[in-house]
Amino acid sequence: MYAHWCTPCNALTNEVLETDDAKTMLREALGLRVNFDTPEGQRLTKRFSVLNLPTTLVLRYTGEELGRVEGYGGRKEFLDTVRDALAGKLGLDALLERLRRQPGNVEAQLAVAQALLVRGREAEAYARLKPYLSRGDSHGADAMRIWGRYLLRAKKRYVEASAHFLRAAAIFKGQKSAPEFLYWAAKAFHERKMRDRAIALFTSWIAAKPPSFLPLRYQVDFLVKFNYPVEQCRAGLKLALQKKPTESWLHYLAARNER
Repeated sequence: MYAHWCTPCNALTNEVLETDDAKTMLREALGLRVNFDTPEGQRLTKRFSVLNLPTTLVLRYTGEELGRVEGYGGRKEFLDTVRDALAGKLGLDALLERLRRQPGNVEAQLAVAQALLVRGREAEAYARLKPYLSRGDSHGADAMRIWGRYLLRAKKRYVEASAHFLRAAAIFKGQKSAPEFLYWAAKAFHERKMRDRAIALFTSWIAAKPPSFLPLRYQVDFLVKFNYPVEQCRAGLKLALQKKPTESWLHYLAARNER
């Protein structure tokens, strides 16, 4: 599962999927790329509870999930993880066994919670996530991310998602995760047809002290990705480029806005 605007997705395509490595990897399998932003992509996102991009699902011919690879951390890491999935090392049973051996391992607990979540076992998954959802540490951020993206992307429960991400942004205020959670809250408000509320999140953030370029960057990214009026995007991009004229991502957004 990929998107054209997803930088790691494009890196995965260029470094692995369009090379001989992919042919070797798929020697006994069938590979299919699906665009997240298409109706088919959204259908499969809901069916398999895709939370992150890129996501590589490793499935049996029956549709049963053997494992998944989320994100792209480099060619070797990706290929090794796919091999582990094909070997059954990333399935729910394997994750539960890892947790049994390491009961105090929070990362293992969160991995099991997510595996349960994407298999439709929501109540069990939430029970495992809940103890971490109020923690202001990295594990808390991971738990917030898993549950929030599940609400927004997989289940499209936008009212719950907007409240969840606003709470996450408040818990992590001043930390590096806060901007991400505000951005996702804006996405949820956008899906609720509350465009003014979505933009207000960025406006208040831009006005906050101390001043920072980051909220403006997030705002123009949001405006362009969600197809706000071209002139509104141009105005935001013009201001952003005055502050950071050499930032390549802004030039990409400007080109995309004019398409």
